[in-house]
Amino acid sequence: MSGKHRLDGRAAIDKQFIFCLFLTLFHLTMPLEIITKEDLEVFRINLLNDIKNLLASKKQDEPEWLRCSDVRRMLKISIGTLQKLRISGKLKFHKVGGIHFYKRADVESMLVGKSF
Repeated sequence: MSGKHRLDGRAAIDKQFIFCLFLTLFHLTMPLEIITKEDLEVFRINLLNDIKNLLASKKQDEPEWLRCSDVRRMLKISIGTLQKLRISGKLKFHKVGGIHFYKRADVESMLVGKSF
């Protein structure tokens, strides 16, 4: 055996020793926790409730009245098509100071029904 092989063997042993030492220290500092199916089910329910709460709070932040640009973006229509919907009476609006406003509920019902 040459000296080179002995050093490689020692290096491998040193790496194994350091790895074992690391695992031992890691195990001592990090307590072991077992996660059960019940824990995951509770986590799932909590996560779904949090998502529902976020969605509900977002809906409360949305304005009840929409401007033309908002309606066009929601319905993916042009200015002319929006004007035709106003003229035909398919989409109710209120005009305040030269600005057309639309109820969000009316626009959403039109979006669901695709009646434009």
